[in-house]
Order: sequence, then structure tokens, then C-alpha cells
Amino acid sequence: MRTPNWPVARRPEVERQLHGGLTNQSFLVADGEHRAVLRINRQNADNLGIDRQREIAILAALGEVACVPDTLYVDAEVQVSGYVVGPWATAEILQTAAVRRRALDNLAQIQALQLPDIGCFSYAQQSRLLAEQLSNARLGRLDWPTLADAAHDVDAADWTPVLCHHDLVPENVLLRGHEVFFIDWEYAAFGHPAFDAVKLFGGRDSDVAKAYPDVSQPIFEALAYLQQGMDKLWFAVQDKD
Repeated sequence: MRTPNWPVARRPEVERQLHGGLTNQSFLVADGEHRAVLRINRQNADNLGIDRQREIAILAALGEVACVPDTLYVDAEVQVSGYVVGPWATAEILQTAAVRRRALDNLAQIQALQLPDIGCFSYAQQSRLLAEQLSNARLGRLDWPTLADAAHDVDAADWTPVLCHHDLVPENVLLRGHEVFFIDWEYAAFGHPAFDAVKLFGGRDSDVAKAYPDVSQPIFEALAYLQQGMDKLWFAVQDKD
């Protein structure tokens, strides 16, 4: 972690709220030329499967990774990180060759990190955590049995866990020139190596298949279905769908 370099006699001021996040509140804070992002964490996020202590440990390990903004301060309630001046990615931009190549290179660098033992993510367990908060009628509309089978298939497949972001939607990908940054690591954990790439580019993408040659097409498709289903569960729990 790095200490914010604010002048001692002054405190940063809130410049504006940053919209786009669905779980927490984030603000751009500034003091002269210094800018940072202040994220105020949602309280009682356990029902979403968020483990703040795990996130803190992962952010410490990501401290020297160039594609992750500097973490200036973090605890269970707030996070202060470096401000990346640049737009969010879009589905169209993610189809460009340069951005795809840089994003996949970033994932390879992140997955090569050696971290303390923080446990392996269970997609079946995470899905059940969300499903148990919904009525049977709601689960029926979400085709819960098929989603549960997909989660089981992914968990049971032969793979070695690596560090995964687990929420690489375009809103968590920032672009600055030729650089690609990944932000908001609160769902990160050791998980399936192809999870993040499938989240970004889909389960039938040829570049993803080349990057993960040991993953079968049925598992790519199970990952894609699982991600869509877990997103639906998440929004249903949030009552935003």
C-alpha cells in the first residue's frame, strides 16, 4: 500500500461523485494536482459474497501490477486508489485487436502472481448464496436448476486455481492511451483461469480459446452460461432486474 501524498495541513475535497458502480459509492477527491478515488463500501455486503479481508490481501499482492491503479489506503469500510484519467471500455472497444491483446496480457500477468492462501472460489457455493435469498418462484424464472448444474460442472472440471477478478464488465475496465486498467477487485479470489477472459470476450471467442488451450469448449460455454446466470441472481438479490 502507498500513503496518499496530501499536504499535511489540508484535506482533499470531494470534486464529484463517480457513477457507474452498482454496489458502493465512489467519489473523485482532489487537492491541487493530487487526485484519487474514494470508494465507500456498502455495509453488510456479505449477502453478495464480498469478503473485505480477502479483497485487502489481494490488493496488497496487486501493488506492483501496472494494470491495477495504486491502492493508497484500504480497510473494511473505505478504499482510496489512484485516479486513472480515461474512459471506460465498451463492448465495441473490447473487440479491437490492441485492447484485446493488452487485456489478455494483463490477465496472464495477474494469474502468474503468487499469493498467500486465501482459498479457492466455489461457483456452486457463490450461486447458492445468492439463490437462497430468493423465492422459489423467482428462482424458477431464472432457471435455477440449469444454473446450478453449470456451477457444479465448472467446479468439478480439471483446472488449477489462479487469481481472478470475477467482475470484469466493461465498467471495470479503464483505458488510458494504450494502457488497460482493471478496477474494483471486491469479488476477486482464486478461480477458474478462463473466467475473466470469458467474462470480457465470451465463451466462443477464438482468442480466448488460444489463450487457454487446456479448457474444453463445453467448459467455456458452461462458464459463459454461469456468468450470465450469476449476474441475473445478483440483480435479483439487489432487486434491480
